[in-house]
Amino acid sequence: MFALKSNEMKKCIMENMSGSTQSYVTLQTLRDLPILDAPKEIIKDFCDKAKTIVKQLDLTTRENEYLNQMQSLLLSKIGG
Repeated sequence: MFALKSNEMKKCIMENMSGSTQSYVTLQTLRDLPILDAPKEIIKDFCDKAKTIVKQLDLTTRENEYLNQMQSLLLSKIGG
């Protein structure tokens, strides 16, 4: 997930898109993407650390959505 969301990978995907009317990525393009293969211990360590960060990002996103809803509700009560 992190590799595919990186700016370098996005650039690589955009440069290899196919189609003239509607752009798409071929399965072969996905197979040819330069994804590093690390030892299992490193991947596990990274996943353990990233899981905490992703969980916090998810909580923050949900909190922001809730606060935006509350802001809209309060502003409608004040204005109306």
